[in-house]
Amino acid sequence: MSQKIRRKTFIFTIIILSVYILILSLNFEMAKNKGMLPLLFLFVGIGFEIIRIHSPFVKNTKVDFSGGMIIYIISAYILNPFYASLVAAISAITPKIHLIRKIPSIKYIFNFSQIGIATFVASYIMSKINSLTLSVISGIAIYLLLNHAFVSAVLTFETQESFFSNIKKLFLFLLPNLLFIFPSTLIILVLYKYIGFISFPLSIGLLISVQAGIYYRKLYEESKIESMIALLKSLEERDNYTYTHSKQVSEYSYKIAKKLGLKEPHCERIKTAALFHDIGKIGISDHILNKPGTLSDREFEIIKKHPVKSWELLKTIKRFEKHEALWVKFHHERMDGKGYPEGLRGNEIPLESRIIAVADIYDALTTDRPYRKALTPTEAIELMKNLAGKAVDSKIFSVFVNALKEEGKI
Repeated sequence: MSQKIRRKTFIFTIIILSVYILILSLNFEMAKNKGMLPLLFLFVGIGFEIIRIHSPFVKNTKVDFSGGMIIYIISAYILNPFYASLVAAISAITPKIHLIRKIPSIKYIFNFSQIGIATFVASYIMSKINSLTLSVISGIAIYLLLNHAFVSAVLTFETQESFFSNIKKLFLFLLPNLLFIFPSTLIILVLYKYIGFISFPLSIGLLISVQAGIYYRKLYEESKIESMIALLKSLEERDNYTYTHSKQVSEYSYKIAKKLGLKEPHCERIKTAALFHDIGKIGISDHILNKPGTLSDREFEIIKKHPVKSWELLKTIKRFEKHEALWVKFHHERMDGKGYPEGLRGNEIPLESRIIAVADIYDALTTDRPYRKALTPTEAIELMKNLAGKAVDSKIFSVFVNALKEEGKI
């Protein structure tokens, strides 16, 4: 980060802190409302903030849902704006205080201040609304608007992207979690009205249960992926080509995806799919896999089943079911419709499958096989030119060729 960007972030943070201190100073009379309730809320707030849950609504991502936002809105509804803002600000940074040596202190000051301001304003607006439901909706909307505006401003300084581009990303990131935040907040407040403060530890217990369920589901998914990797590695013992080839195709596919301008998460998923594109060969006999001569028609029909076998294996993993598994299934389709397993043609073939196909053919041509020696990169590209528009996508092939030229490989 440049010195100029650091200076902008620092100045903006000091302004936010000053505004927050001013707000607290002008409303200090609210602090006369003493009692244990704000302190109890602080402990509950810290408890909620510690709980971080992988969102059940955002699939195939590492999106986390912070339970802290629930307590910010609950505090904003039950406490006066002065105490609500302090509870939110302190509970937001306390669980992360052990990281203060690793993360610049200016970040803590920024988070403390902007969360305090957003919660204060939300609390003030909520106090003017009689309906519980409308109050919660308004509080969440006001909090998110201010919170995202402050964070987007800092991201604009640091990433050089536009303010509205950053705020759009933040809203899209959090939007699915609102399906959890709004009803959870509303239910906890309704419980609070009927059973009092005991509703909060009960709610924490419920969130922990949700967290545990999602965590173990994720753990189960990860174990299945590890099993797939183990299967892939077991191929190395029988057919070193397939395992090494899969890793190389994975790297080439990622490179092509990046050159096509796809977003990083999308590129990573293509890379993962490419790694497993030949895993279906695990069920093919060594005689066929390592045959030095030409395959018979019957043997070739067996080989042609491996994309479907790969699909069947990958779709057992939920996060791969609708995307990676299908991309792998169609990586042997051809632009002219003469591929397999379904004879798709042109744009009927998923873009991701077409990317893997280019990487797959190139690596196959530039690797030694029992029945022939490897071609040089230049020879492989010359041969693939005849396949462009027929077996492989011309645009993707062109992008790949340019990438190889930039690296000086051809």
